[in-house]
Amino acid sequence: MSKGKGEAVMGGMRWLAIGKLVSMAISFVTTAVLARLLTPYDFGVMAVVLLVIALSNAIFEGAFGMGVTIKKDIDEGYIATTFWLSVILSAILVGVLWVISPWLEGFFHMPHLADIIRFTSTSLVFNAASNVSYSLMRRSGQFRTIAIYQVGCSLIGYGPVSIGLALMGYGVWALAVGQVAVAVLTSVAALFLAKMPYHRFIQRQHIGHVFATSGFLTVSQILNWAALTGSNSVVGRMLGATQLGLYSRGWKLLDLVTTVSAQPMSEVLFPAFARMQDDPERARKALERALAVAVPFFATIAALTIAQSQFIVWVSLGPKWADTAVIMSILFLALVPRCCYKVSESVTVAFQRSGSAALRQGLYAAAMIGFSALAAPHGPVWVAVGASLAVTIFYLSSLAYAMRLVGLSFLRVIEVHIRAAILAGLIFLIDSVVTAGILPLSFFVANVVGGMIGLGVAAALFLYLPAHLLGEALIDLRAQVIAKTAGIRTKLLRKFGRQGAD
Repeated sequence: MSKGKGEAVMGGMRWLAIGKLVSMAISFVTTAVLARLLTPYDFGVMAVVLLVIALSNAIFEGAFGMGVTIKKDIDEGYIATTFWLSVILSAILVGVLWVISPWLEGFFHMPHLADIIRFTSTSLVFNAASNVSYSLMRRSGQFRTIAIYQVGCSLIGYGPVSIGLALMGYGVWALAVGQVAVAVLTSVAALFLAKMPYHRFIQRQHIGHVFATSGFLTVSQILNWAALTGSNSVVGRMLGATQLGLYSRGWKLLDLVTTVSAQPMSEVLFPAFARMQDDPERARKALERALAVAVPFFATIAALTIAQSQFIVWVSLGPKWADTAVIMSILFLALVPRCCYKVSESVTVAFQRSGSAALRQGLYAAAMIGFSALAAPHGPVWVAVGASLAVTIFYLSSLAYAMRLVGLSFLRVIEVHIRAAILAGLIFLIDSVVTAGILPLSFFVANVVGGMIGLGVAAALFLYLPAHLLGEALIDLRAQVIAKTAGIRTKLLRKFGRQGAD
């Protein structure tokens, strides 16, 4: 990856990460408020509804959106055809959900679930429209604009709407209306920003190309949806809404980290790898560098989060959600596989090996549902163990395929993971020892101090470890961070120096 291309990728990733980080902060704060106003049962019912919404994203963002990104040459006719096909198919899906929602209510044994599904399903049409629009913007590198507008839509939908309705006593409907509000706002913003040629309609000559590009992608993304929602579906079916509420909040906390970091990473890496389809050597170097940065990064986050799991649950959800802490810790043990398979799958799909990706996604879904069903009689904690095992197996298979595709050495990848495990283990040990009570501090103060020390240790390791322990990619990243920091410091000194002279 050339310097110019690399800077563009890092710039796009930075803007998307900032946007996702702010969105995560908004989601964290609103969830903290809503968790104290609503019950685990309310969140359990909404978790089932969100399984359906996630299917929309799997089809329309994953398949049609990726199709717009991956195709080398597109024109207005192709874009318009993709847009209207996705909207029409989403409307058909809404109709199907209206018909089968009573059956879903009976399957999960949750009263009034059908009404909530029918209302929330209207967001699918808006999601379909916005997903194609944002994919077009990502193709042209408008990551800054995407980040700003998505944050604004989340702030309005999940803030005043959901919290206001919860305060008025609307229960699970507060969550449902907030979900639809975000979808509508996001769609309106996307259609305005992307300047979609929606005035043109479906063109017959493009239909075959759209489905040829998106066919296996659609299958792959639906199977990925089945995998990521499999454990929640099993808990909801076998253990009920309250247990699903406790389990789904642990999964949601994991999902927040994935959304703010792994998802923008994937959104930027995917088009970058797509441009390298004819240059496997450049793709090999890019994959190795991406893993060398991503694996230790996510291992560090996992170590800090597991050490602070009880405190995070107490702050974000409240005392009545204490059982979620163990579930969250187990799920975060698989944070590296959960996030880094985004890297390896970006390579596979970008190289147009969608059939292979679909096969692995099918095995992933089967493992997730199977392991969760076997573990469910023993409670949600063991379901988390089964889910973590399933995602780890999928990551290993996905990584192995991507490595073979570009010719990356297994020894180099193993070295990256061993370094990351050592760094994460040291950070976890120091953080957990302080938090566990080595100092005579209260629960709140001990966790704050332990977390700050853990972050300090992580920063010190990043800044001062030698190259043979940190790795070449992180050494290069460290040099960039130091140079950037020095540049900002110089600008500030010059600015305040001139002001002082004046």
